[in-house]
Amino acid sequence: MISAVVVAFLTVIGQIAPALGSSAAIQNIIATLINILPQIIGTVENLAPLVKNIISGLQSNENITDEQWQQLEQLNASADKDFEDIASQFNPDGTPISPPST
Repeated sequence: MISAVVVAFLTVIGQIAPALGSSAAIQNIIATLINILPQIIGTVENLAPLVKNIISGLQSNENITDEQWQQLEQLNASADKDFEDIASQFNPDGTPISPPST
């Protein structure tokens, strides 16, 4: 249930991000992403594209400040690393990779 809520939330945010009317609204979204990203990494499948869409949408917003652009670049890099770290723990079929037996 929580996964569906998170996916729906991120989808809606991604759709409205390009049209936000103020840098304060953009900052609120950035702050929210920074706070929730570590908690949702690895809990919802296919989350990376949703987060990437939000970042891209915010970066295309004409009200974004230089500082916010830099925050989004850092968030984007962090998300990439976190998602890759999680993905490296699973086989292509989604099963966890078992450590070699010793």
